[in-house]
Amino acid sequence: MINQKNITTIKNMNKILIILTILLALFLVVSCAPVTDNSADTTTLENTPSDDTATADNVAEESVVDVPAETSTTEIVDNPEETMNETEINSEGGQVYTVEFVGTKMVPETTVIKVGDTVRWVNQRNAPNLNKAMVIGSSTAGCREARSTILHSGESYEYTFTEPRTCTIVDGYLKTVTSKVIIQE
Repeated sequence: MINQKNITTIKNMNKILIILTILLALFLVVSCAPVTDNSADTTTLENTPSDDTATADNVAEESVVDVPAETSTTEIVDNPEETMNETEINSEGGQVYTVEFVGTKMVPETTVIKVGDTVRWVNQRNAPNLNKAMVIGSSTAGCREARSTILHSGESYEYTFTEPRTCTIVDGYLKTVTSKVIIQE
């Protein structure tokens, strides 16, 4: 004998079966979807530093496998000064190195120079809400003198280092962005 309670139970069982059928169908669709092979994907990094800022410092040794033919490669050398065609010289006879403010970082992050060399910081930021930069040397003696005013997009500031030391340079506009200048004899 079928009573109202049995009819309600049957209706609930039918609802559960419909839901399970839908879930099973979704599972089959997802599990049978074609799998894309991403093993051939490559990422190309753009080499943007200027000739006078190319250094092999801080470059981890990596092996490059299956580089596509249309990708250009850059040779990393122990002494980039040997490969530079045009070297800019400051008024004291030292070299001029360029550090660029790009996005939310300074490129390169570390610049190794000699006493008497100059570092030129160039603001390459041009986003409407990120177009200013400022050079502030760390409080270490001989570093704090490296201090610019606000640099708008395209503007630059130069400082010639006269003593061996390591200076941390802080972007006075984005205070969390830093770079290092290592001055050797």
